[in-house]
Amino acid sequence: MFCNKLSSYAFVVICCPLCLMAQAPSIEQQVQNVIGRYNDLIAAKDANGLLDLYWDWLDYPPVDRATMKKVIEDRLKNQTFAARLELLAVETRGQSVCAKVRLVGSTDETPSGTYLFMMRPYEESLRICGTYKQLDPNAFDPKTKIYTSRKGKLSLQIPDGWSCCDTSSFLGGLILDSVLILAPDLRSSVTFGFVQLPVRLGSNDLSTAQKCIEADIAMERRSVKDHEPLDHGPTAVAGREGYRQVSQFRMPSSTEVHRRMRVYVCEYPMLYFFICDAVPADTFDALLPQFHAIISSLDLAAAGNLTRQEAIAAEQAKGSIAGQVYTSDEFNCFIAAPAGWEISTSPNPAHLAEMRYQKGNSLVRLIAAKGLNEGDSLEDVFHQEA
Repeated sequence: MFCNKLSSYAFVVICCPLCLMAQAPSIEQQVQNVIGRYNDLIAAKDANGLLDLYWDWLDYPPVDRATMKKVIEDRLKNQTFAARLELLAVETRGQSVCAKVRLVGSTDETPSGTYLFMMRPYEESLRICGTYKQLDPNAFDPKTKIYTSRKGKLSLQIPDGWSCCDTSSFLGGLILDSVLILAPDLRSSVTFGFVQLPVRLGSNDLSTAQKCIEADIAMERRSVKDHEPLDHGPTAVAGREGYRQVSQFRMPSSTEVHRRMRVYVCEYPMLYFFICDAVPADTFDALLPQFHAIISSLDLAAAGNLTRQEAIAAEQAKGSIAGQVYTSDEFNCFIAAPAGWEISTSPNPAHLAEMRYQKGNSLVRLIAAKGLNEGDSLEDVFHQEA
């Protein structure tokens, strides 16, 4: 009997704490908590509280904590946050969690649409590590998995499980058109885009592509840590000569190593670029076949009787030229070219007109944009264009 009582007593002592122990919240509950907290902090206009919901360095847009704080403060001040987020779906892939959200109560200044909030564990809670806007259905067909750029008259085949995201809030005004292709692990990615070069940098298209990569690598070195070149050389893209370079580095506030492959191809004056990021670096070899599949799928479709840059200019026309004077009705301005200069419209939507001197390679551009990107100053725009 004593043994029976002891057994019962022991059972009570052992089991009661288990009954009282709080069950760990599910991933869905944790995401709901983050979104709920986000909405509360937006309503309270608490910049520091919002900042604490993010990682110290974001996957996308790739900014550090100080820059993110400035963006949050500016958006709260200018009231360009949505009133709240509505959670639509939650998906887990490895250590990453994808929350599909819709902006509710947006103002005219607030970008509308559906966003993907990427989260990962940070000190026993989920924090936001990236925000991605889903691409317009007119640009990406989820059934055929084909991305199409109307501006560039081109297309890409996207592998199963990869997602296409809008880059206009980050690269708009700098790049004619671009897309971020997010890998199934929600960390690695391919950024594709194209620009018009004002001058040819090399003796031919291949050397121009190489010089463009070298210039971008030089800029990259200034913003990352432990940069190490690994491989480089000519390659083929869409039946054209291209140039590739592989390097690895880590972000300033992280110990994690990234491996990046740049592939550029020039069809002067157009430059097409692929930036393939494997995060962490040891996933590069496994991702390489899919990187190559995306790059090799580039289809530079014919643009009728127009050259590609002329077709882009036709899509983006914002003004007219009479004699030596360019006039923009949209921006209510005009500019006159002096004697000896030729004036033309520009295929870049942020560059209204270009003036070239008849001798040499001198170039003047008239640039205009409606408003600045979040957190940008005129000085920021100046350095971006420079």
